[in-house]
Amino acid sequence: MAKTKEFTRTVELPVQRVYDVVSSTQYLTTTDGMLTETEAHIVSADREVAEDGEVRAQVTVSNHAPNPVEEPGAVGEAGGSGKAGAEADEGPELVTTQTTIVSVPESDGSFRMIANTPLPNAMGEMSTTFYFQPTSEESTQVQVQVMADVKIPIVGGTLAKKLLGSSEGTVDNGLARVVRLDEGWSE
Repeated sequence: MAKTKEFTRTVELPVQRVYDVVSSTQYLTTTDGMLTETEAHIVSADREVAEDGEVRAQVTVSNHAPNPVEEPGAVGEAGGSGKAGAEADEGPELVTTQTTIVSVPESDGSFRMIANTPLPNAMGEMSTTFYFQPTSEESTQVQVQVMADVKIPIVGGTLAKKLLGSSEGTVDNGLARVVRLDEGWSE
């Protein structure tokens, strides 16, 4: 079941500087400047610029899904280990590849960025479309549409809604990263 969410944000940077960051190798293929720590590990990353100027990137990441945490009293019950909290074993490795396309800017500087990420175990796909347009010489409006398409009968709609629930925070962190990288952030 597919569900969408739309919202608008403003970045206090000129649209050309936003474009320079979001089309860069650093933004598209690294975790540089991220606000939150991530458990994901970049396995491979590639960025290319087409003859028409469109930028395409593919980043493959791996992450371990957490195993369900058992209560300490569960030792011996159905093979329970009794591990809880930080002691719980890591679950299976999840590997996914995000594809991002950044369009060539229009005459006014407006451009689109589309990021598609398949969900683990072929459950569906997340797609985020950003439309960046200048609102003044010093700011850029960002119209965002996030789509979660979960192909699991019965629970698909609930899972899609949950995925969309965190989308605004994820986008806010990504836009804050744009500002940090524009300011010359370094570790």
